[in-house]
Amino acid sequence: MGNRTLVSAGRAVLGIFAPDTDYTVGRTYLGIWFNGIPERTVVWVANRGSPVVGGVDAAQLRVLANGSLAIVVDDDQQQ
Repeated sequence: MGNRTLVSAGRAVLGIFAPDTDYTVGRTYLGIWFNGIPERTVVWVANRGSPVVGGVDAAQLRVLANGSLAIVVDDDQQQ
């Protein structure tokens, strides 16, 4: 199970992660999970209905010119 943590402060973490299940292979999500417990417990997922296809290293969170947040794929990191 991979992940890239973007913000970590205390009890919760915001980050990009890829669940380790057969159903979600190759799909990457932005979510919030509890920090410091043995098994990751995800409590919120931003893009549950439209996961990024590719590995964790390919997904990026960007601030667009209009101030919106976007989860995008960095083609240079695609496997």
